[in-house]
Amino acid sequence: MRRGWGGAMELKEYFLGLLAIITGLAITDMILSVHGLLRRVSRVRWDWLPLTAAALVFVVIVRSWWIAWEPDWINTPMWQFLLILIQLTCLFLAAKSVLPDDSDAEEVDLMAHYWSQNRFVWASLIGMITAFAAASVFLRINDPASLSAWFWTFGWELPVYCLPLVVLILLQRPIVHRALVPALLLAWLVLNGTDVMHYS
Repeated sequence: MRRGWGGAMELKEYFLGLLAIITGLAITDMILSVHGLLRRVSRVRWDWLPLTAAALVFVVIVRSWWIAWEPDWINTPMWQFLLILIQLTCLFLAAKSVLPDDSDAEEVDLMAHYWSQNRFVWASLIGMITAFAAASVFLRINDPASLSAWFWTFGWELPVYCLPLVVLILLQRPIVHRALVPALLLAWLVLNGTDVMHYS
């Protein structure tokens, strides 16, 4: 059956199409960075911390894609749609910065790159979480019951993610980062991994 120009499904497809472009660019950039590292594997000074940070950003990107299927976004007004675009833009910036770009450099030091970029990566994730929270709250602002249900089923997790990111920005100490970054990755996997296809 042919759908009309104003159909909800068609609007949803346009919405998801634009988000898919941004999400796809973020994932593509990370894949190209990994390819560049593997291509010159003998010239890379490896460390597990930057790779764990990259895994965290990748998991956040995947989770954000599933959240985009929430039906309530169909009737999103322009200002709220801009918040969602800010969310995806912040994710792209984090993906762009978390690993070094492919280059012909003689040697790549992953830890040196991490310490030069990690504040930007964590600040981008905070921006993503903040934009998502604002969009979600404004979506339900006229329905206290829906807002309360959203907070107790999902929204309460957002400070759990944000507070460690603030600590990572403020404390540039290896022991702090080696403890918090894998803990954050584990938190995202545990809190979101069992219901990645469900969002309420």
